[in-house]
Amino acid sequence: MIAAILPPQAYLIESYLETTLLTLDVPEVDAHAARLEELKGQYLPRRDYWKHDSGLDAQLKEGITGESDSAAQAFWTAVETKLIPAARARDAAAVQAAYVEVQAAYAEHRKAVDATVAAATDYAAKVEKEAAARDALLHLIIGLGTTLAFAVPLGG
Repeated sequence: MIAAILPPQAYLIESYLETTLLTLDVPEVDAHAARLEELKGQYLPRRDYWKHDSGLDAQLKEGITGESDSAAQAFWTAVETKLIPAARARDAAAVQAAYVEVQAAYAEHRKAVDATVAAATDYAAKVEKEAAARDALLHLIIGLGTTLAFAVPLGG
């Protein structure tokens, strides 16, 4: 799961970089806007995948489809309704104001992703510990069964 969160599809780091480049390279607004549209097109299916994955732990599912996605939607709204139109209008003050909003949404998204990654790491450690305990119990049962299988014929 961690590997599926952190690539650009579910983690807006590349999209955030693209918005930063847009603020620095306004003449190329159409190229940046196209790349942002492409990145959003990668984000949405990944988000939907996690939203409909019924096998995912509820806390992890909420982290990636709830808090993280709410901030991501605020990010995309600011990009599409404020930043890109301001850049196309060559309105430097509006670009900077929109970028502040984009930064805030990204910061919330990153905070939620970081918390989800930490929770996923803890969950993986818990599952691994439980699997090791089950494995040890299974080995004990097999060992006892084997001992009994040899002991019974010898005793009789």
